[in-house]
Amino acid sequence: EENHNLKKNLEQIQETVLGIENERDYYFKKLRNIEILCQTFEDQSHPLVSLVFKELYEENNTGHAGTRTNDELLVSAPDVASENARASGHEEQDDELVFA
Repeated sequence: EENHNLKKNLEQIQETVLGIENERDYYFKKLRNIEILCQTFEDQSHPLVSLVFKELYEENNTGHAGTRTNDELLVSAPDVASENARASGHEEQDDELVFA
């Protein structure tokens, strides 16, 4: 009986691991596609491209899955918009993203 329960537990754990690995692979592919899009972006100095690269390549020395909260990332996004407006001399700007 105990052996049967242990085998059942092992099967559940293996299924969970497989699901987690599939999800990891899915999100890795998504991030890789974003990285490729940013690398082919015509204006490599664009603040949004810089922000994305910073997030993609940031070292994780904490041992945790992420280093920034969603709120911290949302604070960075308006900074990019403000920087774009200052650089162009406009208060509001509708930038088109142009890929090579």
